[in-house]
Amino acid sequence: IFSIGLILFVLCDIVVGIYNLDLYFIIENNSFITYIINNNINYSWVFYVPSQTLLAISLIGYEI
Repeated sequence: IFSIGLILFVLCDIVVGIYNLDLYFIIENNSFITYIINNNINYSWVFYVPSQTLLAISLIGYEI
């Protein structure tokens, strides 16, 4: 569960990086990156919330 949470967290960071690509590069209008940036769904939250949930669940049973 912990490793899946970390993978989802990395995917969240990748999506945040994609959102910021248009600040530094010229991106064609027909590209997949433009589709991600201009879509109504914020994909970073799609990966962030499950990652944090899985990371928290993976710590159940450990004394911190």
